[in-house]
Amino acid sequence: MKYGIIGLGTFGRNLVIELSAMGHEVIAIDTNEASVERVKDHATLAVVADATHAALIEELGLASLDFLVVAIGKKFEASVMVTTRMHQVGGPKLYVRVVNELHEQLLEMTGVDGVIKVEALAASQFARKLDNQGLIRHFGVDDSHAVAEVAVPDSFVGLTLRDVELRAKHRLNLITIRRTGKGEEASCEVIKEIPSPDLVFEEGDLLVVYGHEQVLKRFSEDVN
Repeated sequence: MKYGIIGLGTFGRNLVIELSAMGHEVIAIDTNEASVERVKDHATLAVVADATHAALIEELGLASLDFLVVAIGKKFEASVMVTTRMHQVGGPKLYVRVVNELHEQLLEMTGVDGVIKVEALAASQFARKLDNQGLIRHFGVDDSHAVAEVAVPDSFVGLTLRDVELRAKHRLNLITIRRTGKGEEASCEVIKEIPSPDLVFEEGDLLVVYGHEQVLKRFSEDVN
């Protein structure tokens, strides 16, 4: 996939880094040279430029991208201008960071594909983490379901996935396992293939599971 990120503050910068690490092509754009410098080793192309200029869209081929994220934070007018220009050109799915309700209303009128409420999203995720201390990592899928990482229960060690009946008894789906390697070069290695029913749980395994929020909470409380 090809992504464009306009605005390289904390949110935009981390978005560039994460998407690049996933193997996507990323064009990073900001008017601040220092901000661009910080992501140049991660982005496919990092450019110091003013995205409000219509000519830039054609010069960088932004209309041919799959997704464009306008991550501009405080510059309200610049965000709206860039969004409007990109919507007129068409092409990529357009997501825009919003800073207040008026900003959100204006953007929705332009027909963007989605708005990003960074602070609200971060607060929601952190609240879920506080509410469920048994989860090592937590990624909300929607208002009621999530993917979470939890330490393997002691009662699972030595048993197979078939033995523990994770889906039947706990109503959870095992996506994969993060397993620590042995020896001096120990590191977490993901079992990439879908775990088979004969997979044997080992001490130290981290289970990546999917399920309803309340089910995940109950499971983590029961096993810890």
